[in-house]
Amino acid sequence: MVRRNTTRHRVAAVGLAGLLLFGCSALASESSSGTSEGHIANYDQCVRAGYPTGRLGTQERCWTPNLAEIFVKGLEPTIQQGVYGTIVLRTGNCMPSGGYVPFREPCQYKPISARLYVVTYNGTYPIPIVTNEPPERVFKVHKPLKTAQADNGIYEISLPAGSYLILAEYEGGLWSTGFATVEANRRRETQLMINKAAD
Repeated sequence: MVRRNTTRHRVAAVGLAGLLLFGCSALASESSSGTSEGHIANYDQCVRAGYPTGRLGTQERCWTPNLAEIFVKGLEPTIQQGVYGTIVLRTGNCMPSGGYVPFREPCQYKPISARLYVVTYNGTYPIPIVTNEPPERVFKVHKPLKTAQADNGIYEISLPAGSYLILAEYEGGLWSTGFATVEANRRRETQLMINKAAD
């Protein structure tokens, strides 16, 4: 299981916007045991390079321009190949307010526990957008290759090389949360999100 380390911050990653950033969303990052020269591979390197940092819920993040690379502080994956990262629930009113009237239910992000389903994606059909659908209906079309459990917002899944959709079951419904391509002998950090907010 991915561990959170408060003293050493070894999250290796290269980000990739998987689906929609704040829609049904995933921000992915790729890592390996080594770092090529000039390549940012973790949160600390991102900060040293002068890129912005900020919080998303309880997570401290650093990102490169256009959110091409996202790094979460303090994760330590134990897998050698596959996907790992965090999952959050987005709720509240996330529409721009113009700064005049505060919302009764402001936009919020919180880590959640959820059952995750990995579906092989071969690129021959559009990436499905699943929003609170019954699992049995979705699984008639998209058979899960593997399942995993996210606990307190943190997960990891060992996978063979390939492209995958990651679905999450939360409160009885199934949600699209991300897309990732796994390469041989590499880990891909993928931040997953269930979006129940007003946009």
